[in-house]
Amino acid sequence: NVTQAGAKLQKLAEYGKPLVACAALDFAYNFVGFGTGYFFPLVFSELSASSPVPPIGELILSNLLAFPGLYIAYVSLASDYGHKQVFAAFGSLEVGATLCLMATGSGGPLPLVGIFVSKLTMSTFSQTTNTVKGELFPSSVRVTALSLSGTCGRAGALLAPALIEETRGLPNTPGEFDIFLKCIVVTLIVSVTLSSALLPESKGKPLPE
Repeated sequence: NVTQAGAKLQKLAEYGKPLVACAALDFAYNFVGFGTGYFFPLVFSELSASSPVPPIGELILSNLLAFPGLYIAYVSLASDYGHKQVFAAFGSLEVGATLCLMATGSGGPLPLVGIFVSKLTMSTFSQTTNTVKGELFPSSVRVTALSLSGTCGRAGALLAPALIEETRGLPNTPGEFDIFLKCIVVTLIVSVTLSSALLPESKGKPLPE
């Protein structure tokens, strides 16, 4: 048993760099996904005064965008583009959506644009992350690697709502959620950079044994 554990640790160490990248991606998509899931209803309630659509209608509409978002994710995964290219493209779109969300409290349509773009792109980011995790690691260490990466994802899911409440500014004022939104931007940039630098391109290649 000791020998087997040592061999597993040695094998896991060989995949240390991809594991770090997967952990960062897992953290990012859970931090963004759970954070925006907590954040969007707050924004809709504040936008209701200047919108002809009630908050519940806006929330339903934005959630319906998850369906075309899943289709975009399917098309992206089936395309000729590599996983790292997909991360770069959709991570950049998500950053752009977050910058639009920084206009919350200032009036204008930018926050709604940010919400809708975020809903359309996050499915692709998360599905690509899950696909990469399944393709990278050999069966001997796959469960351990996915568990470590998933733990980082759960940390992101727990941290985001707490961060919103602890850093939120005065309601209905510009910059109310800026600290949280800046954290999203930093998280996405770091995770996409790590994926580009540390992940081997696994698309179209046989699974490691």
